[in-house]
Amino acid sequence: MYQYEKEQPPPARTVTDVVVVRVDEVYEVDPALMEVLPQQNMPVWDTRRIVDGRTGQVDFMARHFAHSFLTLGLPPEDAAPERGASGETEAPR
Repeated sequence: MYQYEKEQPPPARTVTDVVVVRVDEVYEVDPALMEVLPQQNMPVWDTRRIVDGRTGQVDFMARHFAHSFLTLGLPPEDAAPERGASGETEAPR
């Protein structure tokens, strides 16, 4: 059974003036600076679930971008046109 008291995050360690770390490799804005929208209490298991899900999301977006927007075999858009033996610009193939 889930017990909220046992899932409290450890005390924050200060990294910079505005960044703290509670869970390894999870950087947060210092909650003391969040005056307009205070930080919500979040159990450690939920933080880890979100962090683990980021990798899958980043991988998905990289594959989606590569398959949807990149075209192989075309010259770069900023490349100068190739010139043939006669000095004329060749039509793209």
